[in-house]
Amino acid sequence: MSELIRIFSALICAVLLYMNIKITGIVFILLIITVLFYFFIKEKNLIYVILLLVFYIYLNLVTYNGDLSGERKLFVKFDGRTGTVLRIDNRYTDKRIFINNTGYPYGFYTLTYKIQQIKKKNGIFTINGRLKEIKEGKLNFIRNFMLQKLENAFDGEYDISVFAKAAVLGEKGNIDEEFNRMFKNTGLSHLIVISGLLIGLIIIVFLKIFENTIYSYKMKYILTWSLLSVYCAVIGFSVSVLRTYITGSIMIFSKIFFEEKDSRKSFFISLIVTVMILPYSLFDISFQLSYGAVGSILFIYPVFERLYSAKCRIKDNFINHILKTALLSFVIQIMTFPVFLYNFQTMPVFSFLCNIVGIPLGTLLIQLIFLVLLLNVFGIELFNKIFLLIIKFIFNAFETIIYFLDKIPLLQINTEIHIHWVFILFYYIIIAAGIQFLRYYEIKYGYKKPLSIK
Repeated sequence: MSELIRIFSALICAVLLYMNIKITGIVFILLIITVLFYFFIKEKNLIYVILLLVFYIYLNLVTYNGDLSGERKLFVKFDGRTGTVLRIDNRYTDKRIFINNTGYPYGFYTLTYKIQQIKKKNGIFTINGRLKEIKEGKLNFIRNFMLQKLENAFDGEYDISVFAKAAVLGEKGNIDEEFNRMFKNTGLSHLIVISGLLIGLIIIVFLKIFENTIYSYKMKYILTWSLLSVYCAVIGFSVSVLRTYITGSIMIFSKIFFEEKDSRKSFFISLIVTVMILPYSLFDISFQLSYGAVGSILFIYPVFERLYSAKCRIKDNFINHILKTALLSFVIQIMTFPVFLYNFQTMPVFSFLCNIVGIPLGTLLIQLIFLVLLLNVFGIELFNKIFLLIIKFIFNAFETIIYFLDKIPLLQINTEIHIHWVFILFYYIIIAAGIQFLRYYEIKYGYKKPLSIK
């Protein structure tokens, strides 16, 4: 795994150098020199310096550095009233660029567009001009077919339909602003994006289907991966989707080639591939939150979980599970705290407690919605009314809980604090030092006799 960490470090250095990040003082220059020195002092590390240069050249080939003017070919994702420009002239851009949607349904489009006006506010660009040609994405028809099936299944239940589209197809344009705010305030916004939860569910469902229909061990995994690839391509390879897709693909191929699954290696492989495909995602909030949360689960939580298990053994499995869920949510909140403070000027305090109730109920709801979608795609609509009654009951309970949790004080504190990157650096240095101390204490002294609670 150390090789993967070095490759990722070389890639990060290449991105930072390419971005020409200007940081006050000489700290950044010293950081780069230190990294290069570390690479050079060992002969075997010379390959990583070469990789750094290769990555730097690669970034020049795949990123757009031109002006936002004239006639350009734009690759756009329309979602609701706006469209997000993902690529310009088939190259990625570091800018957040939006374009008004003039009535096109959700999906991916290639536009030949003459840019005539640019508005910039808070680092966000909005472009206006003349549309000369538009080509719809080749997979949009599949997505529209799935969308129609969801709308038919939840006909007359607008709120459920909107939630289902967001959770299963990634369409969030119709979510009410107040409802979206409550999800963010309670820390449950990850339930209305395509996450590892849904990808894992898709893999399990297809494997179960093929288990009784296909006898070839490798073929059922290959077909599962093929269907997973089509699904992810249809909803679009955003940062969160790409992360979960890569991780799921690694798991599937490890089964095909009888390799032992290593979640930590999968994490770094996913990091490297994501940054190579989407270079500017490194500075994207969803990238930071997504990988920050998963990294916390893989590398930080086990340390606290061992400490918890050693110090306090609770015989009631249900209570023990609740406390471990709260501990996991708290660890994730600690590790992603600077991201919220830096980008949103909010300080999460007790929002991690909402996950104890919100995640199990939200997970069950998403599982049922996906099952309904899958059955309807295959033309099985006989059970729609039964599923609708069950989903409606769970959704109403889930919605009520969200409203209740949102009223709890101090879930998040809104501040006007604009922190400097140095604060973030020192914050994670302190966290890393604390984790190392706990590991050292565990190895050298062990933990004392645990407290037993009935």
